[in-house]
Amino acid sequence: MARALHRLSSHSQVGDSALLALRRTCWDLLFPQMVQDDEARRREARTIFDAIATPHEHTRFASYTESQSFWNKFRQRFRRG
Repeated sequence: MARALHRLSSHSQVGDSALLALRRTCWDLLFPQMVQDDEARRREARTIFDAIATPHEHTRFASYTESQSFWNKFRQRFRRG
């Protein structure tokens, strides 16, 4: 989905709408892929993100990674008992 929206963002008739949709959904579409174990997915998502991201999205991604780190640590502690 992110790849398709990114491609459409360069289209003259629907580009602005596609870019807006991509920016509005980057929390759901790009952020999870940018922290994947799969290097290819991570790289592709990061490339798209870097092409469209504003400073606000970079701040949101930093918050996302911090929250992911917190929840991962919390889950590890819970599993240990």
